[in-house]
Amino acid sequence: SIIVVKDKGAKIGHYRSFVTLQNVSHFPVEFTAFLADKQPPWILETSNSVIEVGQSFELYFGLSPLVPSLLRNQLFVIIKDHPDPLCYTIIADACSPTIEVNDTNLDFEKLLLTQTKTLKLELRNTGKLNAFWRLKGTSTLGDTFKFSAIEGELKPKGFINVSVFYASQKPLITKKQISLEVLDDEKSRIFITKQIQVMAESFDVNFDFQYPKGLDHL
Repeated sequence: SIIVVKDKGAKIGHYRSFVTLQNVSHFPVEFTAFLADKQPPWILETSNSVIEVGQSFELYFGLSPLVPSLLRNQLFVIIKDHPDPLCYTIIADACSPTIEVNDTNLDFEKLLLTQTKTLKLELRNTGKLNAFWRLKGTSTLGDTFKFSAIEGELKPKGFINVSVFYASQKPLITKKQISLEVLDDEKSRIFITKQIQVMAESFDVNFDFQYPKGLDHL
């Protein structure tokens, strides 16, 4: 299964699953269980127990992956007085939400006060998980910048074009930073932060007419 990497470990795995062991014999069954790979991020919650006649036991294991990777392990269950152990193969694809942006520089260049300009940010989910994104710091740009969207969720292979509109009614030079944050779809953790430079300059053109002496009556 595909799972999200976590930022810290736990005594009980962030992701848990189990196998059900059922005693169909006429005697109590004692078993011992272990993982082939006993190191973190793997966790086995019970290493041994006794299953009474007609009863079942849910043997839980879990993991708390810290980095993206394809994880494999084997769970062995040894039944007392039984020659062949039970073996279960465990596979988990630990991933982190990923969104790529086509440009980290929004340069509107120099514009007259009467001019407007629109640039676009293309956000694309290149990962295997749903990802939530948001633009932080847009309010510091003032009313001269307008964004068609500042947050949303993208499915794997999904994309969105965010239009950024600029216009100013007075001379202004802007050189600021905003950031793109990428989170899991539960918004529990920020996985990626990318800085985006925003630059623009609005200017006015003033004309001062100078008349030669004797023609200033024109």
